[in-house]
Amino acid sequence: MEAELVGFISALRRAGLPVSSDETLAAAESIRILGFDNRRQLKSALSLVLAKTEPDKQRFSECFERFYNTGATQGVEANPQVETRRQEDQPPQAISDQGLTPSLSNLLQASHEQLRLSVQQAGENAGVENIRLFTQRGVFLRRILQQLDWPELQQKMLDASQGAPGRHPRLADMQNLSANIQALARDYIDRQYALHGQPRSAQMREQMLMQTRINQLDPGQIASCRKLVARIVKRLTRHFKRRKRYYRRGMLDLHTTLRHNMSNEGILFKLRWRRKHRDRPRVFVLCDVSGSVRQYAELMLLFVYSLQDILPRAQCYAFASRLENITALLKARGDIEQAIATTLRRIGGGATDYASALDDFCREAGPMLNRNSVLIVFGDARNNHGDPSLDTFHRLTGKAGSTYWLNPESHFLWNTGDSVIADYARDCDGLFEASTLEQLEQFCEYLLRKTL
Repeated sequence: MEAELVGFISALRRAGLPVSSDETLAAAESIRILGFDNRRQLKSALSLVLAKTEPDKQRFSECFERFYNTGATQGVEANPQVETRRQEDQPPQAISDQGLTPSLSNLLQASHEQLRLSVQQAGENAGVENIRLFTQRGVFLRRILQQLDWPELQQKMLDASQGAPGRHPRLADMQNLSANIQALARDYIDRQYALHGQPRSAQMREQMLMQTRINQLDPGQIASCRKLVARIVKRLTRHFKRRKRYYRRGMLDLHTTLRHNMSNEGILFKLRWRRKHRDRPRVFVLCDVSGSVRQYAELMLLFVYSLQDILPRAQCYAFASRLENITALLKARGDIEQAIATTLRRIGGGATDYASALDDFCREAGPMLNRNSVLIVFGDARNNHGDPSLDTFHRLTGKAGSTYWLNPESHFLWNTGDSVIADYARDCDGLFEASTLEQLEQFCEYLLRKTL
């Protein structure tokens, strides 16, 4: 029971259900009390313990049906001709005389359910639960057939078909057995792939998307990246969003304590302690949306928009040949993807001009910068051999509490051609490569750890 439960919990986690250790122990206790006799009752009990939301319950139901092979997922129906033949009273000696192996003789006499269980046992021995890719189905099919002596059965069928008519009275039975074994094996492998392989394949695709350079992704993969950004931000929000806590340590806050105990006529039942308040930083994002970094900028703007719950005071400025404050556009209710597309279409044209962008940003946002501000510049630092306006950038970084530069180019290309990233880096607290979704996630986590 323990091994089966561990396998089921692993399948649920691969399907995306966040099953904790406590919930696993509760599931084990439910199985101990209910047993496996009533699968419907067991499914309801485990669903209450392991699935929380409606999408989780749907994924749980699919995993349960596939793992325990219940309902319509069993797939292959018994062959009526074979079932009719099995109902006839035939002595076992008539079968063993045909030169078949003992296992094949048993399978030839087995019912459809017994045959299905034999295929399942052979699949477990072949390690089908370790299937990863769709293309591995043929490999595991061959392993299952070999465990069931299927090649020996094929040879016997060939010998019988080449002999004189009527020489082998069980040829039709062997042909039906061969077809049923193949069908049941394929059905079992398909269900195991849906249970174990598809979630792993999805994880492999996500890992590939996370580690591939954003400018090498096609439009369909970019759409998948948008969903990944939403999941990443959800995780970051859950981890870094502040919760109101009362700490039982430090110096007693007498005024707060008296205020909370007014209903108790001043008797100090509920003590409150002084704690240091830390303001959230005000983040300013200066994002290059020119043609050379257009795809990178799209996901960067999506990150900025999605982190509003954690950094509600973030201000975002986009530039190419001119600078524009797009904070209101991103925060306005509606289609965020359409808002980003509008930004890229309206501002993204023209050659990059860092000097003009920095001067405009200094006039518009410079007075708001202070020691509690974080300045983030996203761009490749390629100014077409123009003026980089280093003095303006130095004044901005001097007013801000911390400054970080994200460069979407590979670090091997930094300071080549018209890149002046080294000149800007002297005034930055951190310089990061941000060419993949994984690197963007790592920077966001670094930023939140440093500032919150």
